[in-house]
Amino acid sequence: MAKTKKVSFKKTNGYLEEPAGLAAEYLRGLAVSLESFGEFDSFLQALKTFVADDGYFSGEAALAAAGSHEDSLPDFEGLKDDETVIAVAGKAGNSGYLKYSNKSDKKPFGVQDLHLMSAIAGCLSSMIAQAERFQRNQRAHSVLQFLINQLPIGVLCYGHDGQLILESNLAKRMLGDAGLEAFQAQVAPTQGSGKEDRVQLHFEVGDKLIYAEGRAFKVEPGASVRAFVLYDMSSSRTKLLNELDRVAYMSESRGAGAVLALFESRTAVGETYRTMKRMSSELGLEPGHIQPLDAYSCGCLFTEKSLSDIRFLLKVRLKEVALDGLKVAFVPTQSLKVTEDPGEAWVRQARKRLAPVADAFLPELVVMQDYGPVLESLELILSDECRLRPVKDRDEAIEWIQSGRIDGVFVGLDAIDYTDLELVKAAIKMAGAGFAVFYTTFTRKKMAMRQYDLTENDKILEKPFDSDAIVEAVALKFDLG
Repeated sequence: MAKTKKVSFKKTNGYLEEPAGLAAEYLRGLAVSLESFGEFDSFLQALKTFVADDGYFSGEAALAAAGSHEDSLPDFEGLKDDETVIAVAGKAGNSGYLKYSNKSDKKPFGVQDLHLMSAIAGCLSSMIAQAERFQRNQRAHSVLQFLINQLPIGVLCYGHDGQLILESNLAKRMLGDAGLEAFQAQVAPTQGSGKEDRVQLHFEVGDKLIYAEGRAFKVEPGASVRAFVLYDMSSSRTKLLNELDRVAYMSESRGAGAVLALFESRTAVGETYRTMKRMSSELGLEPGHIQPLDAYSCGCLFTEKSLSDIRFLLKVRLKEVALDGLKVAFVPTQSLKVTEDPGEAWVRQARKRLAPVADAFLPELVVMQDYGPVLESLELILSDECRLRPVKDRDEAIEWIQSGRIDGVFVGLDAIDYTDLELVKAAIKMAGAGFAVFYTTFTRKKMAMRQYDLTENDKILEKPFDSDAIVEAVALKFDLG
């Protein structure tokens, strides 16, 4: 219980200074009592001491919470002629009484004295009522804080002036002091911008990826708060890495192919993940196969689809998506070397390959040509349609075809022997139906079909090249429009 200060009343020639001096001493005494306002029992004791130490009246106070019966009623029958009792009562109920015996100068009570006693009782009643209200609010705040601390999400609440009102324990652990400052810096631009009704944010704190969603609420006329819930999405990143590990090992042991598509846009925090998440059902992605990797990038794991199919699917679906500065990378399992942490290696490789979306969706083909001018001609004709990679020999071509990283191949028939051609054909067959193959030759088409065991369905491009025919063939195959 807090200690109370004894109020001393100054006297002149044995009498208390009146009326200003008396009022001042009462105000000082009440101010001293208010120092214990936050602790209800201590506050009541301070008020009792205030009455008992009165230098003008000789009195005592029996006080309790309004409606409480802790203090018994005064013995009205036993009251002496010079004693009086004043009820401490108000709208909240009866909080006890004040009992006065006499004045310090031993003179009988006058009308003004009774008015003063009544004023003191009214003041104490009002103060006790406010203290009870404060105590209830404190209790409600404690209960609210306790309940919020049980939630599996972090909670922050700000007043209309931007001051922090409430912070859950989980939010404290998530953010720490530095993280709270980073969060406030993210929120500040939305204050008063008309966007405060609903705010969605992604930001990083240390190695944690935090997602926050906030709403503005009107508590009462003229008063509003902004409440935020915080999710630690680091587990989502871990979940994707674990799934990448699993799929990589399955690919190694069972030959089950998969492609990691990485998307990154640094112009809007969290926008990349939100955009891809909205499209997940259209892309046929399982819930666990689309996760944020940081505040700006999102990983999507595609299974049972070829690289060409994925490029085409995403190119079509992303046409109406506005993500400034979007970069994309595609990494199939075939291009991975199994490590202790294949998921981490998979993501690292994807980050290295990030390219502007316009380049990322261009089909990529290898070119088997010994004659330099032929390659130069193809590069010139197809510069806007696809990316070409020259290869030195059959083994390099087969390695690229088996890597799953390319969409097709140009095979020069004039400089390849039959054995090498059969090996290349076998690799092409394993690449799947979506893999594009263009054969180039100086020989007429029907003769090339007989000579190299090709069919009517095989795309044979005759030299010298007809540029329009080549562009049309590639555009038709990859639906480049």
